[in-house]
Amino acid sequence: FEEGFKATDSAAIHKSGLNKHDIAKLVSSVFNSQVFLSAWVHCDPHPANVLLRNKNGKPEMVLVDHGLYREIDDTFRIR
Repeated sequence: FEEGFKATDSAAIHKSGLNKHDIAKLVSSVFNSQVFLSAWVHCDPHPANVLLRNKNGKPEMVLVDHGLYREIDDTFRIR
């Protein structure tokens, strides 16, 4: 079990005091890193699998359900 709330839960985001721009930057950074740096992508990122939580005033993202990943080949990544 991981603490957190769905990344689509506007009320929880507001209640947490997290900055929406910081959340957007974090989410895009995590998925960009998966595609362009590690070449391994979490293929089931629906709201129940992408949780957010407040860690010392900054957003922290928790990905759950690691049963479906895909390796992206260089041909796709470089285009």
